[in-house]
Amino acid sequence: SRGLGDVYKRQAIPVAGGPLSILFETVLSAPIDKRRQEWLSSLGIAIEELTKKVDGLSPEALSGNEAFISVALQATQIALRNHLQEKIAALKNAIINTVLEKSIDENKALIFTRIIDEITPLHIMVLTFLNKPENYEKELQAKARPTFTHYPNNISVFEEYYPELKSSSSLVEQVIKELYAKGFVFVESIHSGKGRVTTQFGQEFLAFISSTDKA
Repeated sequence: SRGLGDVYKRQAIPVAGGPLSILFETVLSAPIDKRRQEWLSSLGIAIEELTKKVDGLSPEALSGNEAFISVALQATQIALRNHLQEKIAALKNAIINTVLEKSIDENKALIFTRIIDEITPLHIMVLTFLNKPENYEKELQAKARPTFTHYPNNISVFEEYYPELKSSSSLVEQVIKELYAKGFVFVESIHSGKGRVTTQFGQEFLAFISSTDKA
């Protein structure tokens, strides 16, 4: 009987031996295999480190953790479609935090993992900034000493900290609108607000995709 791999190949290569087959074999096959190997190797190392640091955590225990298995499978599918290291890191952290945060709702974990697939590193960067803009302001103030610079709102801090994005203001605004639509921030424009503007949902998402020293 044919397995899932055969089904996938039939769907991916509808004309066996034709141009699509040649394209897959010569252009896509090797990079896909490389991504799979790199992802599984990196994830395996991270999980091995966890089992050494967390009491009672073993490969056997993980094999029976349905939430971990579901998130890991979903994250693996997403990882194979991405090359951006920020997203790869977020996916790996999502899996690790699913293991560490035993109280996390499985539905929320799967939703957060799906959202990683939908957003870009710019979304993550902007959301991280809006979660604690005061940290970025303090860093700018430290660099400016002994001169004091007043930053009246978040946009003034953001543009000073990321001058390379001043010419991409329309793109940043689109990112804010999308973060707002996902319920991650209270504002629809980076020109609005001073200080933290992330929702509880947005803060939970950032915690889910961030590295942790709890292990």
